[in-house]
Amino acid sequence: MAAPKRLRKPLRAAAAKTKAPVTRTTGERPAPTPKSGRLPARSVKPKRILVGEVTHYFDRAGVAAFMVTGAPVLLGDRLEFEGSQGPLTQKVLSLQINRNPVKKAVMGDEVGLKVSGPVKEGDRVFKLL
Repeated sequence: MAAPKRLRKPLRAAAAKTKAPVTRTTGERPAPTPKSGRLPARSVKPKRILVGEVTHYFDRAGVAAFMVTGAPVLLGDRLEFEGSQGPLTQKVLSLQINRNPVKKAVMGDEVGLKVSGPVKEGDRVFKLL
């Protein structure tokens, strides 16, 4: 059914003032696009691979111990700790196994890692790709 004539005139007047098409149902203009005419870039979430689970957190030292149950962890990897306190993302700057520095941790290793915030036992650890 056609809209009453009294509604059509204000919609046309609004379109003439703004030089943008006006939708008939709402009478609003669409969101502006960048000058390049391209749509804004979407934020893409990085791919995550489960690495392990936190077994202990040493709060005075700020170190998390976790068991590697999945993909190996290398120096320079980005890890995300996901738990009840929200996600914590950081880069691996040092890894230790039994207080000895290592460059790589594989499945079955229990690793110590200095973290920038508190984590809890049971928090899951993911590698970001």
